[in-house]
Amino acid sequence: MRIYLAGVVAFADRKRGEDALRESEEKFRQLTENIQEVLWMTTPAMEGLLYASPAYENMVELQEAERKEPARELYDRIGQSLTALNINLSIMATALPLQASDELRAHQADSETLIESTTAAIGTFCVNCAHRCSMTTDSLPRALR
Repeated sequence: MRIYLAGVVAFADRKRGEDALRESEEKFRQLTENIQEVLWMTTPAMEGLLYASPAYENMVELQEAERKEPARELYDRIGQSLTALNINLSIMATALPLQASDELRAHQADSETLIESTTAAIGTFCVNCAHRCSMTTDSLPRALR
């Protein structure tokens, strides 16, 4: 009878422990889902991110948008100007008299090529700028070391 009673007590203790753990996990989940501050958890060796709060994710998204905006603005302003210049050069090329020198036509063609390559280079720069130093959930543990 004593062995049976000890088993029941052990079972009850285990059940209380599991219930307490479940309640603690629920409180933690509610806290982490509703906290406005940035909260994260890493492995003890800080090798990997175990948890990042919604505020952390919002911060990363905001930083990403702020980082991309100058590149987008640069591309929009300069890209439009270069496109307009290219159109103007094309109009000028069709308006050149047939007897225009080969040198003048070569300069006009070189200018169109330069505008096209500059537009492409600016586009590449803006894309690279927008992706450089992107803070992800994997980069936080490395930054904390």
